[in-house]
Amino acid sequence: MLDSDFIAYDEAGQVRAVIEAKRTLGATADWAARFRRNRLSHGGSTGGGHFIVVTPERLFAWDPHVPVDAPANIEIDLSRSFSDRLAAIGATTETIEPLAFELFVAWWLDELTHPSQHREPPELESSGIAAVLAGARLVGSAAA
Repeated sequence: MLDSDFIAYDEAGQVRAVIEAKRTLGATADWAARFRRNRLSHGGSTGGGHFIVVTPERLFAWDPHVPVDAPANIEIDLSRSFSDRLAAIGATTETIEPLAFELFVAWWLDELTHPSQHREPPELESSGIAAVLAGARLVGSAAA
């Protein structure tokens, strides 16, 4: 199993998603694919779950069993949603520190695991990512 920032488990303890929070501004699909390939090429596994990279501007996700060198099959613009949320806590995508960004993503993911709450942006629903995270038990790297 990968040493990741967060792992989302279902009620049976199976991995739904391995999630990385990276405060990389201007991240591209190529950057995300290289990041994933590097993480998986060092003997890591997603345990049969999705692989998700969250940056201040974008979410990149791969369905389970997608080849290591494949580009993300899901890409969602988070810039507006995250900018609004960060402004509410007095930060911006440019000023938030990496550790603070990881905590911010933990807060956001925690909201996504509760299916009764509103999810932004709407692409989280249409892409299936909201369903992957709904009801999941989220574990941070320190506890994993």
